[in-house]
Amino acid sequence: MRPVRVRGHLPAGLRGALDTFLAGLVWDLPGSEGEPRDEGDAEPWYGAVWVYCPPQDVPVLARAWAEAGPRLEALREPFGLHAAAPGRWVGRFEEFAALLQGWAEVVDEARCRGWGLIGLPF
Repeated sequence: MRPVRVRGHLPAGLRGALDTFLAGLVWDLPGSEGEPRDEGDAEPWYGAVWVYCPPQDVPVLARAWAEAGPRLEALREPFGLHAAAPGRWVGRFEEFAALLQGWAEVVDEARCRGWGLIGLPF
């Protein structure tokens, strides 16, 4: 996933909100360094279960989405210029937007239930 390439092309407020919101979705495990599986695989892999967000911190992610979500369309042009890779995982803006919106649903449900979030590699 290449949204990090878009990061430097966003207004600071939106960038900060997305950094907070995406911290639970995109992460590097200690020691993984986001290393590819082999030379032919450009996607990082993670070999462990990683607990990311305890219940008391989930509202922070929800507030970040409340700030960033309504401004999602502002990401379309920078994503198209700096991160688009049609045919790859999350290679089009619409796929990226769907990923963010899906993560927002998970965060909101966890917030409503008082749950934490656990990241599982796939």
